[in-house]
Amino acid sequence: MPIRTGKKTLAGYALLWLLVLLVLIGLMLSQAALVYSQDAQRQREKELLKTGDKLREAIEQYYDQSPGLVKQHPASLSALLNDTRFPNTKRHLRKIPRDPMTGAEDWGLVLDQFNNIMGVYSLGVQRPIKRYGFPTRYKDFEKKQTYSEWVFAHSLVPLTDQ
Repeated sequence: MPIRTGKKTLAGYALLWLLVLLVLIGLMLSQAALVYSQDAQRQREKELLKTGDKLREAIEQYYDQSPGLVKQHPASLSALLNDTRFPNTKRHLRKIPRDPMTGAEDWGLVLDQFNNIMGVYSLGVQRPIKRYGFPTRYKDFEKKQTYSEWVFAHSLVPLTDQ
């Protein structure tokens, strides 16, 4: 019995191979999108660590440079932009940075007993990719489940080996 290789049979196989090829391309694109998404999240994590630390340093600078004997934290983040406690305006920050995890200018605030700001944290509720390898100051971030638990606060107890 001869094998038939008509145009309809070949067209059917070509369509089948085309569908298989499209499925494979779709799978590869979804993997590429996942890798890209995770890379973007890692970049935002790095930016959060840098930005949070910059805010913490500005809060510490505001506190440490308080005039007089009584030290105080800023009443608002905008006080870090325009510190009017001195004859010449002092700027601890040029602008309030955006939260890299949410893209908003809003930050969670850690308040002291006088309702002044002694720290900030992200309002992002995603699960961090980074789980270890933090600077000594932020070693406890290894145990945290969300970015909102990464608190960048002024410690009144001096830390060694920062």
